[in-house]
Formats: sequence, structure tokens, C-alpha cells
Amino acid sequence: MDNSVDTFTDPLGGQYPIWSDVKTAMSLLRSAYPDGKPGTGWVFRGQADADWGLSPSLYRSPFDEAIISRKREYTSRFLCALSNQARIQVSPSLGPHERSDDEQIALAQHYGYPTHLLDFTYSSHVAAFFATHGRPRESRIGVIYCLNQKEWSTFENPFACWGLSQSESERILLEEAMHPVPPIRIIEPIYLPRIKLQKGLFIAVEKQGFNLLEVIIDRFYFIHSPGLVYQSPPFSETNLFPFDDPIADFAVGWRITNPL
Repeated sequence: MDNSVDTFTDPLGGQYPIWSDVKTAMSLLRSAYPDGKPGTGWVFRGQADADWGLSPSLYRSPFDEAIISRKREYTSRFLCALSNQARIQVSPSLGPHERSDDEQIALAQHYGYPTHLLDFTYSSHVAAFFATHGRPRESRIGVIYCLNQKEWSTFENPFACWGLSQSESERILLEEAMHPVPPIRIIEPIYLPRIKLQKGLFIAVEKQGFNLLEVIIDRFYFIHSPGLVYQSPPFSETNLFPFDDPIADFAVGWRITNPL
């Protein structure tokens, strides 16, 4: 039975059904797209407000080069302050000064600081939780995005089936006034317990102005049910946000004393 109640038009003009509730959307999603795993398969992102789009916090409006620079500097200051907190043990086996640059930016993104990354998860259940958790009061429509890691390569080189290289494909696209899709870059910081619990990963959007909606394979829009937060054991709020998280405590406190 078709439980769609309306259609949603995204910023690129695509039209998609809006399902009656998140459980209906998840039933349809789960029947089509299995959970992924590192390096292959599907990844998901849930947003409580479908109008937010898919721009990393670093590039969200209003912005210009000065604002972007100020956001970068702000996140860098937070990471520096975090590294100076010897009492916070990020990982039993990996000290704060041994993290790669990508992992440090992923940590900042995960705790709410502006970066060029977008949070995704290998679990559609986790995505559905975030699509219904902490929604703005004015938000009526939530969304779960689905992206296939392997199929991204088709967008990167749409003419590979004819034996053309990626650079040749990019040249043809530019000649036709079309923009090549930038390479996907996935960051998987495995040392943070909370990210592991959320089966989290991050997609780096290196190109300013690039809209990830251009390559999202599918999306499921749904109407929020008052007070409903989607939870499917073991993916409950208690498990996804453990109480004992000194990094979260520090991140919140530093933001309060150091507003952007």
C-alpha cells in the first residue's frame, strides 16, 4: 500500500515521495538497501530537517572567504585546547598528538565544530535515529540519505565503460559545460568509542560549493510524528550517547566560554 502523502522537491529540482512516518520510510529503505561495512556497500545520513541540504558546516550560508577562514581558525583553536587537556584520554593506545590531521578534523566534526566533513553511518537504524533526534520545533519533514561507496566511482568517471580515463571524462564534461564530480574521500576514525558505537564515518567535501545531493543515490523523506525518536536496539539514545564522555563535556564547555 502506498503510504506516501506528498512530494518533496529538493534544491536540484528532483521530486521524491514523502512517507507518512519514519517507520514506513525505514521499512521501505531496509527492503532495498542493506547496511554497509568499511570500504564497501551503503552508507546513510539522517537529518531532522529535510530543508538543511547537504552542505558541510564550514560552507553553510551565510559565508564568504573571511567567514570560512574564521571557522577554520575556531576549530583549530578547539583542537589545540583539547590536545592540551592531558586528563582527557582519547584512546588507550593513541594519544592526542598521534592522531592524523583527518582524524582530528573528524573528531571536531563529531563534536559539533565547523569542518568540511559530513557525518554518515554504516547503519540505517543509526541514521533514522539522527533523523528524528533533536529536531527543530518548526521542522515537519525529516530525511534519510543513502549513498553507495562503489557506485560513486560511476559518477567520478561516467565514461569508464568506454575505456576513457577519469581525466578524459573530466575534459569531456567541461567541454559540455558540466561539472565533474570530485573524488570521494572517506575518513574512518576508529579510536573514538562513541563513533564506533554509532558505526560512524565521514565524507570529505573538498570542493567548496559542491552539492552532495548530486550523487546521493536515494533518499527517504517522512513526516515527523510528535515526540517520536526512532530507536532500534542496540541503537538507543543511551547506547549512542554514553554518559561517560569527557571529550563531549570539554567540547560543550569550551564552546560556551569561546563562542564563534
